[in-house]
Amino acid sequence: MSRALPTPGALSTNTTPPYRMLFDLGHSQMYLLNDTVTAVWHFDDFEPNEGNFSKAVEKAGAMVKKYGVKQVILDFTENGGGDLCVGRFLLDALFDVPSFGPTDVRNNALSRYINKQTIAKKISPKKSSMWYPALFMNAITGTDYTNTSTSWLSPGLKRIRNGTPGNFSQLLALAVNVSTGCTNVPKKPIWSPSHPPPLGPSQYLILTHGICGSTCASVANHAKNYAGVGAIVVGGLDYSQNPRTTPVMQYTSFPGGEVLDSPGFDAALKLIQNGPNDPLLPKPLPTSGEYRFCAREIYGRPPIYRHTLPLEFTWQPADWHMQPYSLGEAFEVEKMWYRAKTFFGQ
Repeated sequence: MSRALPTPGALSTNTTPPYRMLFDLGHSQMYLLNDTVTAVWHFDDFEPNEGNFSKAVEKAGAMVKKYGVKQVILDFTENGGGDLCVGRFLLDALFDVPSFGPTDVRNNALSRYINKQTIAKKISPKKSSMWYPALFMNAITGTDYTNTSTSWLSPGLKRIRNGTPGNFSQLLALAVNVSTGCTNVPKKPIWSPSHPPPLGPSQYLILTHGICGSTCASVANHAKNYAGVGAIVVGGLDYSQNPRTTPVMQYTSFPGGEVLDSPGFDAALKLIQNGPNDPLLPKPLPTSGEYRFCAREIYGRPPIYRHTLPLEFTWQPADWHMQPYSLGEAFEVEKMWYRAKTFFGQ
């Protein structure tokens, strides 16, 4: 259930403390707090297409300039994720750091066969993005793979998961030159010392309830681990009467890679099968329900070694656990924003 946000309007007089809404584009909203230098940029999700999301980024940049905003709270509370390309675009727009994290897939008989059949049958990525070679680039070298490449998957890299050795692909990221990649993302700004982003990493703070998941978690982790943005988490168990020296709560939940749903997975397998009873492909499950599963997992910042775990299996504590979290703040979220802004500069 989404929590209620302040409604559009001029400087509010019926809430304490006040705020001013700067824009509301449906999927994201920006507010100016009454100190006139702190903005809150709230994201419902990362679901809108890249073109629509770019309007929000352009609008936010214009508002920061118009009102002389000096610091921005990125409010990811209640954000369950969405399109990874949208998340990459946001990172590119805000920070001068790489906008992608390394991912991989298991190198096994099924993935090799899918890769082989995708190449042999010349499956267009418009019809199936599963294991289409040119969908990816090497996340370490930045080199794009071709539509006939097998080197992204084979011979593979030996890794250890949960104490068990396994074979995995090269470290990958979505390319930007194919129809299923991030083709609709506007051109990345060319940041440089003479042309830096409008605000530096220390002028942003991330705010979550700890359930920020999928693309939201990938964006938040990337902003914190690559750009050095501070992260605040609220909720969870209240330890305010017994302070601890380290945060006791993560600021994200499950970082996103690629999630496949059963209808799309079954349809993709039909495109590459050799006959209706191809023995090398799994049969659809005899169920009327649908399911989803993760096909790619994202890692943290390189270097990445054999024992390195994907982010979903690591502990990512917030910089600050804001406690106690009151019922009033749940219903009047702007009060939470005013507490969060006190962490700038800490």
